Amino acid sequence: MTEDEITPQRLIYDFATDEGARLGQRTDWFLIFHAILLEAFFTAHDLLPQVIVCVLGCLTSYLWFMTGYRQRWLSRHLGECMAHQGLMGREVSKLFNGIFQMRREGLPKIIQWPRPVPTFAVVIPFSFATAWFSLLFWVGRGQWPWVLAAVVSTLLISTIWIVLLGNGPTKLRRFVDPLVSADKCDLPRC
Repeated sequence: MTEDEITPQRLIYDFATDEGARLGQRTDWFLIFHAILLEAFFTAHDLLPQVIVCVLGCLTSYLWFMTGYRQRWLSRHLGECMAHQGLMGREVSKLFNGIFQMRREGLPKIIQWPRPVPTFAVVIPFSFATAWFSLLFWVGRGQWPWVLAAVVSTLLISTIWIVLLGNGPTKLRRFVDPLVSADKCDLPRC
């Protein structure tokens, strides 16, 4: 297989590599964003700006947690695909199974428990969500009903909105099919 050759095995490997990179990029951006939010929270002196920053912190950490939980499943799925003989072939799947087994069993017992994807995709976002909720209720302690209503409505509206958005537009096939044959394309740019 040449480097430019597209094969199912190559696509699965590239997909797994891209998923790992996405996790790293998301983690970087969320940590940067939360650092900025924390700075804004601690420099704000009035209640309203602090509550707004806390609600935004709750929202972003909640979304980070939920996407991280999904990312954990997706990463595990790709790992299973890479180790599957029917998808990768006998030699490659045997190699990946050996690597995965060594990574599970070869580490000293003292460091077998921490795992990067659950840590950075699930545990840290959950910790940030807990911290933001704690800050929010500490700051708004005299206004519990309003604070609770603000955060619950923000999380609920955001969740419903994301569910409704789904994976994006679903009727784009008509813009893709013409690319298969440029001489049949009736779009202005073809």
